[in-house]
Amino acid sequence: MEDVETVLTSAIIEGRRDIWDAAGTWLLKVQKYYPSVGHVWIDLAKHPDAEVRYRVACHIIDLPEATCTEVYALLKDDKSKKVRTQAEGKWNYRQNPEKYA
Repeated sequence: MEDVETVLTSAIIEGRRDIWDAAGTWLLKVQKYYPSVGHVWIDLAKHPDAEVRYRVACHIIDLPEATCTEVYALLKDDKSKKVRTQAEGKWNYRQNPEKYA
């Protein structure tokens, strides 16, 4: 499992848009069967590069509840406006999807 985490983490950090997005989707799939990989989202939400934190924020809507809450707590006050805005938007949609129908 460690190898899978390493590959997906690298793809999220280093990949182009289609690569990091797909890697995030695969990480979500893996997390369904191996919940312990949820730490990867937390680690990436603390990454020094705002672009990586933004990529995590893009996936907030699909994260399992506990992981979502923890990631959102880290990103809602992020120093990057882009990250904060994305995190807030995805969180609000997740909490109130009827407002967006």
